[in-house]
Amino acid sequence: MPFVRRSTLDTLRARAESYAQAARDERRIAQAALANARALAEKYIEPGEALIQLAEARRQLNAKERRIALLQDQLDELLGMNKQRVKDGAHWQLNRTDKPKDPRTA
Repeated sequence: MPFVRRSTLDTLRARAESYAQAARDERRIAQAALANARALAEKYIEPGEALIQLAEARRQLNAKERRIALLQDQLDELLGMNKQRVKDGAHWQLNRTDKPKDPRTA
């Protein structure tokens, strides 16, 4: 058996440990990258599925807008805003002849 100095042996052991640590670090990085890739793959939506989800969201939005319009009509009816006298008054306010003139536009 050849003679090896203690310092050389310690240096070689330290180098081997650093290589082993580097290999463990690389393995951990590779596993993290694989986990990230799997997570992204799970989140990926096919373009056709995205269009279906978009169409559903638009359908729901249109339904909500129709519901809002219906509720606004019901509120206007309850408050008497749909009566002809109210409509005539709004028309009169816009077209009245005794309306004060704005000094900036005169």
